[in-house]
Amino acid sequence: MFRFSPNPNSAHRIHWREWGADAFERARTEGKPVMLCLVAFWCGICQRMDETTFSDTEVIALLNAYFVPVRVEDAQRPDIDVRYNRVTLTLSTHDAGGVTDKDFALAAQIDQR
Repeated sequence: MFRFSPNPNSAHRIHWREWGADAFERARTEGKPVMLCLVAFWCGICQRMDETTFSDTEVIALLNAYFVPVRVEDAQRPDIDVRYNRVTLTLSTHDAGGVTDKDFALAAQIDQR
């Protein structure tokens, strides 16, 4: 079951599929790419996407015609969330001389985790 924004929206008109073999088999059979949407029920930006972009009649028509839309709730499938929702950190230094050995050591420690 998919959860959408509690505010008025039309995101339910997109032919969302759950993550699984059926969705990927359909994509292969129909020759369409998968459009993966990772959402969190508490996420304001996700709710706004439901209320705006995913409620736009042209977007709904295009997603249903040319993609296999797959919607994943992060709380239900944390494995998928971790796999595709990556954060990239940029390390900067406040040292006037530029990047120091301490910066490289910290970056190495972070990389090992």
